Parts: sequence; C-alpha cells; structure tokens
Amino acid sequence: MKSKGFTLVELIMTLTITGIVGVFVFQLFKAVTQESTKQDHISTLQRNLLQVRTALEKQLRMAGMNLENHAPVVIREGASVADSLTVLSIQPSQSAVLEMNENADAVVKVKNGNISPGGKLYLKDNGGSECHPVLSVVDLGANVLEVTLSTPLSKNFNKDSTTVRFVDSYSYFIDSTYPARPKLVRLKNSQLSTVAEGVSDLQVTYFDGSDNVTAIDSLVQKIQFTFKVEGKLTGELAAPFNATGNRSRENTVTVALRNRI
Repeated sequence: MKSKGFTLVELIMTLTITGIVGVFVFQLFKAVTQESTKQDHISTLQRNLLQVRTALEKQLRMAGMNLENHAPVVIREGASVADSLTVLSIQPSQSAVLEMNENADAVVKVKNGNISPGGKLYLKDNGGSECHPVLSVVDLGANVLEVTLSTPLSKNFNKDSTTVRFVDSYSYFIDSTYPARPKLVRLKNSQLSTVAEGVSDLQVTYFDGSDNVTAIDSLVQKIQFTFKVEGKLTGELAAPFNATGNRSRENTVTVALRNRI
C-alpha cells in the first residue's frame, strides 16, 4: 500500500499556523525582554539614588567632629551648575604629636600620623586652634613627617601642650566630562573616586538653629542637599518615559550637624 503524503493545502496551513505561533512567541519574548530592561533601568536609578544619599548623609554626620571654631562644610554656589560640597572630618584613632616646639611658620614636624596632600592639619592648645591645608608631606623616617602648609601658623605651639589632628577633606562634585553620562565623584584629599553614575545635579543649602537659610559658617546647624539621578533609554524602550527617553529621580535630605562644638 502506498503511503499518502501531505497535500499542498495541508503544507500551507501548517506553515501558516507555525508562522503565527512564531510571531506570537517572538512578540512575547520581545515584550518580556523590554520590560526586564526597563525594570533594570529603574533599579539602577534607585540604586544610584541610595548610594548618593547614603554617602552624603554619612559624611555630613561626621562633619566637623572636634573641629573647634572651624566650618566643617564648605559649598560653592552655582547659579546654572551644580554645587560642590566639601566636608572636613578628623581621622579616627590617631595619636599624632608635634616632634618639636613649632614657630609661626609653614613647615611643621609631626610624629605618629598619616596625612596626604589635600588634607588639613589641625592644631589646638590653650590659646586656640588652627586648621591649615597641607601642600606636601615628606617622610623623614622614625615615624616623623615634615608637613608643609599652604599658610604659616599664626603663633607658636608647644609640643607638650598641643593637640594634633589630621583632617581629611572630602569634596563631592558633579563630573560632566562626558555630558551624556554625568556622575558624582569624591575627592578625598588628592584621591578621586566615583560615588554614583548618572547624577546630574547637586544643590546644597545651609540652615541655622531656627531653620533659617544662612551663609554664616558659625551659625550653620543643618545642611540640606538635593540631588538628581537620571538615565536614558532609546528607541521603543523610551516610549513609557518621555520623548527623549530620559527618566530621573530627585531626592532631598536634611542632616543636622551633630558635631558642632
């Protein structure tokens, strides 16, 4: 008995059904992939938002610890650009001392400490305190550092009655080297690192104890920072966002400077 094959009509129907199923599967796969990409994009924005908030909040809570009469935070206002934010924080667990009595000059010898250019040297005795930016550091051996300051000491300091502290300087600002991919970076003394990608704006405001905006360093009790994190999707993925595919998140945080003394 001869076996009966498929007729032309049956072949056409089979190919048609297979094609319809294939198109359906492809569209389903495409939709799932697009949704996954969008969710990944949103998750990245949220993650970057959290990274910025956590880094700045933690830094500001440590600002000015034991820095008597010295502004712990400095901002540079930008009318059309983002502010920069510099936070001063004393290094923990250190026992630095003066190697010898110091005269009112710009070179100081310090024993038992670790500091790098870009940081600050803090000196305090019964006559007051000073905080000077560090230009250069030379290791003289035997745990002694020769520290050159940007400005001379205003008076003499006795090695037996002077408290010595090394102060790290943390500067936060927007790096727009690549305009399409801005990011928030941190300059710790002279070391640059990335805090979070996609950060396009940072605005900082000072408040006094009565929650009034102030520009007087000695009156500052709270700092409010507002930042924007954004990302961009292209093509069909941009449709749920806006015409350019941009999506942004903005967050405002207020931190009390608990270390003001």
